[in-house]
Amino acid sequence: MPSIVLGNLKEWATALARAGGWRRSFRSANPPHAPRRLGSWAVRAASRRAWRRRLCIRSAHCAVQPHRPPLHIGDFVIIGSHIAFAQRTVRRYDTQMEKKPKHAQELRRIGAAETFIDARLALGRVAFSLADLVKESGLSAIAAKRQLSRLVGKVVRVSPRQPFFLIVGPEHRSMGAPPATWWLQDYFDWLGRPYYLALQSAASSFGSNPQALQVTQVMTDRPCRAMKAGRIQVRFFVKRGIEQTPTQQLSGAAAPLCISTPEATAFDLIRYATSIGGIERAAETIAPLLSVLRARELKRVLEAENEPAVAQRLGFVIEAGGAKKLAQVIYDWLPDKLVTVPLSPLKGERKNIPVVERWQVRNNSSELKL
Repeated sequence: MPSIVLGNLKEWATALARAGGWRRSFRSANPPHAPRRLGSWAVRAASRRAWRRRLCIRSAHCAVQPHRPPLHIGDFVIIGSHIAFAQRTVRRYDTQMEKKPKHAQELRRIGAAETFIDARLALGRVAFSLADLVKESGLSAIAAKRQLSRLVGKVVRVSPRQPFFLIVGPEHRSMGAPPATWWLQDYFDWLGRPYYLALQSAASSFGSNPQALQVTQVMTDRPCRAMKAGRIQVRFFVKRGIEQTPTQQLSGAAAPLCISTPEATAFDLIRYATSIGGIERAAETIAPLLSVLRARELKRVLEAENEPAVAQRLGFVIEAGGAKKLAQVIYDWLPDKLVTVPLSPLKGERKNIPVVERWQVRNNSSELKL
């Protein structure tokens, strides 16, 4: 290596700085407050400037040392090594700048799931989906699941197959989950399907509690597996044309809740009698509802459901309960020619059972009499 090159390294470095070398280019392109997205652009810009400044060294050298001979090709090897070193330094610095915000973001997201849950509880909501948590907290799906797994006792999953979670407040720790009426609306909004609180669960909301009910009964449009969260159990029933059933919002509820009207509840109790313990239990549940049933709404339900066989059984049960005016509304709606049906389909049809001519119903129940 020429001695003149070794002796003039400091002078060349000074000349390179005066000519606007890689250090000045890199620092100007990478200020401390520069966002991370400009890192790759800064590397390219600094590299281009450093290589372009190579051509200015000759004139800078001549300006500093006019008596020195002009630089030769071998001299540019040393200069090229300096530029390569500059490029490596720029890349190393850029990599560190990219990693620093990432670690800072990870530190800021520690406990993000618990913070999200506390904010939900403050708003009076006890349910959320994994997508909601990821969107509002900035966590990835895997990180969100890991943080939720560490909140045992405070968060419970409604189903192993569904990323939908319930928040268990201190007042519901003994039950293991909040009441179903608090989160059914959020759950079916997440599924994007219709529903309503039905059958004996709906009847209990209207004041009919003949027996203690341990399961929440919900009507929907497609089959669903029974759900259990803690000690809370939910059973689903399927109904075609569920949109036609008259429903209303339950007044005084802790959260929005869709529930069938008293008239629609009575009709569903007869229709699904075989699934809730038989016609006798359905009639026992309908009896306290007779005082809140309205003739106009009952007729509306009959027209919406349009099932004469169920209407015949309902008319018989209502008349057996002593509400003759409501029974007359059903009788006036029925067609002139009726098909004989058993009162309880579960018990089958026997020829020796007498037929109630008014309703064309075979009374195969030992408890219900007109």
